[in-house]
Amino acid sequence: MLDNLQNPKLNSMLNAHLFSTHTPNYQAITPTHLQKIRQDNAELCALLNTQIARPFSFNVESFYFLLHTLSMHYKIALALSSHNLLYQAYLLLGDENNIIPLLPDSTLGYITESQIKEAHNKGADCFILPQINEDILTQNTLESLPENALKIIDISYTIPLNLPLPKADIFLLNGENLGIMRPFGILASHNTSFYGIPSIYLEIQNLYATFKEAILNQHTKANTQDLSQSFFHSLQANLNEQCYYFYQTPPNTLCLGLKGIKARNLIQSLIFDGIHIINGQECLFGFSQPSFVLRLMGYTESQARELLSLSFLEISPSLIPQTAQKIAQKYLQLRQLQS
Repeated sequence: MLDNLQNPKLNSMLNAHLFSTHTPNYQAITPTHLQKIRQDNAELCALLNTQIARPFSFNVESFYFLLHTLSMHYKIALALSSHNLLYQAYLLLGDENNIIPLLPDSTLGYITESQIKEAHNKGADCFILPQINEDILTQNTLESLPENALKIIDISYTIPLNLPLPKADIFLLNGENLGIMRPFGILASHNTSFYGIPSIYLEIQNLYATFKEAILNQHTKANTQDLSQSFFHSLQANLNEQCYYFYQTPPNTLCLGLKGIKARNLIQSLIFDGIHIINGQECLFGFSQPSFVLRLMGYTESQARELLSLSFLEISPSLIPQTAQKIAQKYLQLRQLQS
């Protein structure tokens, strides 16, 4: 329900289309198969205003390959507030990588123009950032990225939130956030050479057509009304100062804190009421750790455990007051049990 941005329902029709082929490898010698893939590729790129797309798996191995390949030719400024598996790939590269780590400013909650400028002054000529940071859901200042640097931007949350596409050289797009099974994703580039990234990814039949349909679906079902503020005010009416913002976030998202609680306990208690919330991506993946982004930013473990990372993409406005009341009720019960 309130984790729909990070954990949307799988779209059975989209996935059926993706798996409707008879063999894993198409008959490459037959011109019609290749023509169909190229046509699907062009139609997807027209939606994203790019030139060419490739398959890309959102897993540690693919992120490791991407970082390792780029680090041989560029000095990379990498946002550690990107997908958790990209962060894990960064850790696996070790101390020999050619990477400058970036973290959202702890006061503002996003990667600032001054941080980008500092990385550029240190020699960074490739920037890899998400438009929306993991867990805290804040929006980075991508307009300040230098023109002469390679810009790779993750737009996996951009499309479900119906935000304008940023200017970039390469887009990363995770199918999981569009209702497609893990780990299907794509790289979409403004340059047919993909800026020197080797073309070793095998084509997947119907992949581009499925992503095109998924993007169009997001445009039609996105909430045009921002429900985040009415939810916050409903919750605050019950909890007063015990409920707070970590940071300001885009419409229909909340980076919310509830004082003195472990979010995991609240999450478990709400499941029986059909209310689904998360603390962050590690919580989503089943790891017993609070938000890795907040911990990297310097928050204590207890502070990071107070985070609720919420979205309001497919919830009816009429359900906002009762959902907020139920969360407040469970929270107060847990606080009472702790005392």
